[in-house]
Amino acid sequence: MRIAGLFTQYFDLPDQDASLLAYFALSTHFVDFLPSAPGLLISGPDVYSAIGLLRLLGSVCRRPLMLAEITAGGFRSLPMHLHPTLLINQSGLTPRMAALLHSSRHRGLNVPGSSGNVLDLYGARAIFMGMDAGDSLGCGDLIRISQTPAQPHSPVLGGVCLDQIARELQPQLLMYRLANWRKVQESEFDVLKFTFPMRELARNLGACIVDDPELAQRLSLLLDAQDEDVRTQRCTDIRYVIVEVILVLLHKRELSAVRVEKIADLTNVLLRSRGEIIEYSAVEVGWNLRHLGLCRHRDGMGKSLSLNSDTSRRVHEWARSWGVLSRQNALDECPDCAAPT
Repeated sequence: MRIAGLFTQYFDLPDQDASLLAYFALSTHFVDFLPSAPGLLISGPDVYSAIGLLRLLGSVCRRPLMLAEITAGGFRSLPMHLHPTLLINQSGLTPRMAALLHSSRHRGLNVPGSSGNVLDLYGARAIFMGMDAGDSLGCGDLIRISQTPAQPHSPVLGGVCLDQIARELQPQLLMYRLANWRKVQESEFDVLKFTFPMRELARNLGACIVDDPELAQRLSLLLDAQDEDVRTQRCTDIRYVIVEVILVLLHKRELSAVRVEKIADLTNVLLRSRGEIIEYSAVEVGWNLRHLGLCRHRDGMGKSLSLNSDTSRRVHEWARSWGVLSRQNALDECPDCAAPT
């Protein structure tokens, strides 16, 4: 609460955003014990205020490293074996840089280096990208904060003040890490109602809150709006809608197989009902079925999808991980609906 209070005091952030920043800062002290590193995306029109916010984060994060306008080559040269928390001011990202930043937030996922070497670039990072929505970063698994311009009454956050904050809190955070790293590593905290990857983000943040279940569970309330945004965006994603369509067909139990053209028709109808103007062909739907791991077979009239037990199991796995499967559309007689999460 002391850390969250700093962001409220100096930047007039809402309590929800200030609390999320505090959860992020705390998680950086355990990033080497988490399966993936929580990420933070800051947007807003005021670069000076955002840089001040990054500096304040640096006072409470573990091993902060302020950077600007990094390239893929420059990123590969950083001392990432120290697991620094990267605090980045970046006006834009190339697809290559965005992919590198995203993939390197997963522990144990190395990238090729020079002369046959591999690089471990794993670590936490907070990025300010101005008014860029940051879609290239895959915002579904990032904490998102909108930074408004500094208000005239906001206190000035100078270097001396930042040093005082770091001197006060960094030793406490180090002791907290030393005392609780094993509990963080063995944490079973989870928020089952969230869609993946919001569930993964919540798990990693909540694991770092030790011996305070109420404070850990507060994450559910803080991240609810972001999870709802993820669900809304997915409602017009073709693979998400295909899974919805096939789930209904499986639960009706009227067919043993369905033609790909029929899946395409039903998918386009559902997409149009949600305001989507793009229409997908049977060929495009077929390729997406393949990407979902749903095998088609050819008969005398074209390609069809068998609605067998293997298809049901795979579709229910996708439906569960994406939040398509809920109490409302689950079927009591369906064994795959009752499968454990």
